[in-house]
Amino acid sequence: MKVREEVLRLLMEEGTLSGGKTAEKLGVSRTAVWKAVEELRREGIAIGSVPGGGYRLEDRNRVLSADAVRAFLGPDTGVDVIFAGSRVDSTNAEALRRLGDGAAPPFVVIAGEQTRGRGRRGRTFYSPRGGLYMTAALPGIFPVTALTGLTAHAALCVCFALEEIAGLSPGIKWINDIFLDGKKIAGILTEADVDAESGDAGHIRVGIGINTGFGEAPEECPGMAFLEIPALRPALAARIAADVAAYDPERGPDTKAYESRSVTLGRRVRLLSGGREYEGLAVGVDKNGALILDEGGRKIVLLSGDMVREVTP
Repeated sequence: MKVREEVLRLLMEEGTLSGGKTAEKLGVSRTAVWKAVEELRREGIAIGSVPGGGYRLEDRNRVLSADAVRAFLGPDTGVDVIFAGSRVDSTNAEALRRLGDGAAPPFVVIAGEQTRGRGRRGRTFYSPRGGLYMTAALPGIFPVTALTGLTAHAALCVCFALEEIAGLSPGIKWINDIFLDGKKIAGILTEADVDAESGDAGHIRVGIGINTGFGEAPEECPGMAFLEIPALRPALAARIAADVAAYDPERGPDTKAYESRSVTLGRRVRLLSGGREYEGLAVGVDKNGALILDEGGRKIVLLSGDMVREVTP
């Protein structure tokens, strides 16, 4: 991790830093810490000075707002930020409304709570106050087959952000769930309007919900966990938005990076896809984000599906 990201993470976590102690903690020089702070300031992050050679992250960078996310996003990404307020029905629904009103993608809608959060196949996505809920609306037309790869890419973007900003090591359960220590901490829902004649997808919305708040999982979601890092939301939102917007459907997701973070590969699983059940050893992910199953020596490639259960650990 770069000194810049390390310094930013420590500032977000602790609020104030000593230049000398930070240099010692990171194993770098005080000059390197100073240069990292100056780089962050040039990018628009408000960092004040404290007596004795320390640094203070201004409070406005710790509150989820459009201005805070823009500060971390920087001026060169071309991604607009729309703050839907502390509460919204669904950031995916809000993004669709904005697209219908003529908003030009790429943009990201962010909120701190959803009253009607949705998961895949119409499921409810528990979205209590204090979380990070966001939808990236992307420009252009994608072939439908690229949407699975986009979801895989978004899962990687969430992992990268949590690794570099929060210092965590999450994993991905194919295809759209992010896990930490065996508990689900984030989910992704990719939606699009599909042209029936061409099969192309437009008005693409990538919804991402991360449990960054304080809370307990409801009885119906026993496998959920909360990260308790709400102050990191602006930086996380900015990093994820920039990375998701940079997706190239012709290249697809970084399959090596995805596979290295997968908690599905190497396990024998049972999947429901297209009304049929498949069982086999999960052996890889292809360039479209599809899961490759070894079903008794026969390779099965699945672009979508629901994990029924793990057959063996």
